[in-house]
This record gives sequence, C-alpha cells and structure tokens, in this order.
Amino acid sequence: MLRRIAKSKCITKIIVAIPYTDFKLKDLISTYGIETYEGSENNVLDRFYSAAKHFQAYIIVRLTADCPLVDPGLIDEMITRYKEDEFDYLGFGSNPTYPDGLGTEVLNYESLYCAWKYSKNSDEKEHVTLYIRNNPDKFKIGIHSLDKDYSYIRLTLDYPEDLAVIQNIVNTLDKLGDECFGYNDVIKLYNENPLIFTANKYLAVRNYSSLIKISDVKDKQ
Repeated sequence: MLRRIAKSKCITKIIVAIPYTDFKLKDLISTYGIETYEGSENNVLDRFYSAAKHFQAYIIVRLTADCPLVDPGLIDEMITRYKEDEFDYLGFGSNPTYPDGLGTEVLNYESLYCAWKYSKNSDEKEHVTLYIRNNPDKFKIGIHSLDKDYSYIRLTLDYPEDLAVIQNIVNTLDKLGDECFGYNDVIKLYNENPLIFTANKYLAVRNYSSLIKISDVKDKQ
C-alpha cells in the first residue's frame, strides 16, 4: 500500500498515524523510510488531527490500512478536483460506486479541526470524517463517483478470503513488479475472469444486504 501511495504525483508527504502501543508496526514502517505519528489507540480522530497538526498539513488525504489496493491515479484525480472545486471535503459519499476498498478522502485542515473540536460521540471519534459528512450545512462537500456502480467488487481487507482475492489480483496484474495497475484494470479483470474474485464474493453480498436493510429502516423512520 505504501509503495502504491508513493506513486501519487500530488502527495508530497506520507505519514502513518499509529497507536502509541504498536511498536512493531512503527519499526516496520521505518524500514520504508516513512515517518509515523503515534497517538490515541481508541480516539482515531484525535490521533489523525494531532498528526495533521504536528506536520502542518493543509490539504489532507485520508487513506485507511484496510485498502491495500488504493489507486494513486484516483488519489491524484480527487486532489485535482478538490482544488478546482474548492471543496472542504471530497469523498465517495454514502452510496459509493467505486469498488469497495479504494477509500480515498480529501479534506482541509480547518474542516478536520472542526471535526476534532465538535465531535462528541464514539462513532465520530472512531470514523475520522463522520462529523463532516453528517453536517453538509457546515461544509462544502463533494461526491466523487463513477457513472456505473462497481461497489459490489470487494477489494477491502478484513478477512482471510479478502486476502486470497487480493493476492490473486496482484499475482495476475502486477506483472512488472511495481504495483502499477489501477482500479480500471481490476474492473476489467473482474469482467474477464470473475473466478479470481470468488473467495470473498459472499462477503460483498452480505455487506450489501446489510446496507440495504439499514437504509430501509432509516427511510421508514
């Protein structure tokens, strides 16, 4: 994931925000020559905000470690749009169309500070940008989406089945050994060889069904 992020042409610095207690992870990341910031284990928002403040970041790209196939080309595309449209926050929205596991959010320091200052509940402190997304009247929010929905393709890493699929994808597409493939290559591979994605397909269906049920409940309320 770190090697893929490093291919971004717009990102100037990579910081990995980790808990105080994760000494092994800190040592591992240092072997890549990448800096870490150590903060709260449970209050992820405080850790993330403190890291941004410490490194004096203004435009911030949030990427999560369960998305190893994050696309550097997509990151650059979103940073460019974020700047052009002068958003406070740009993300995939509540109904994402990108494959699940490409999570990319772009925001400014002021919005992150507001989230840090005004977030009260545990969900907002765990899911860093939730306060911003829940308050569209306070922030200029943009949604980055595709014309076609590919969210049923599961690229996120939570279970052994996910790892098997990711390994299949990398072994098939990473022919040059430099993680150069993008999400379009993954979608093409899915259409041409869906068997590669079989191992975690039931997880994608299960998660999608759960979202539908939650949405239905909210609509009825």
